Amino acid sequence: MPTPAPILLAAVVHYSITNEQLRGWTSTILSLLIGIAGWYYLLYSRAAHRLSIIESQKPNTRRIVLRRVNGAAMIVLAVLLYVATNGIDVQERPGAFAAVFLAVLVLLLAIVVLAMIDVRMTLKLRRDDRGSK
Repeated sequence: MPTPAPILLAAVVHYSITNEQLRGWTSTILSLLIGIAGWYYLLYSRAAHRLSIIESQKPNTRRIVLRRVNGAAMIVLAVLLYVATNGIDVQERPGAFAAVFLAVLVLLLAIVVLAMIDVRMTLKLRRDDRGSK
């Protein structure tokens, strides 16, 4: 016969956190973290400004704009992800859910492409810096 404590614990966990609530909390926390990262990247990150010492003006300005656009895309991604998981009922409006989730996927792709462009610019800067020494 099982002891009453594990049964009580299982009952509390089962009735206090359902699968729907867990999915809602996880997507909300993920959206919040993405939004915070985008907000920081958009407004407070000064890493690209510090590269102006070793990078010429035109590529550095391009890098700063690129990172700000990426931060704005992350904020929009956070909002759309929250709307897709908490704001739209899939059963009632499957077309709206599909459209918002497609926008989420396109934004994810855009963020990855912008990050790859930034990495490529950094590698070029490193290569040019090593070539001048």
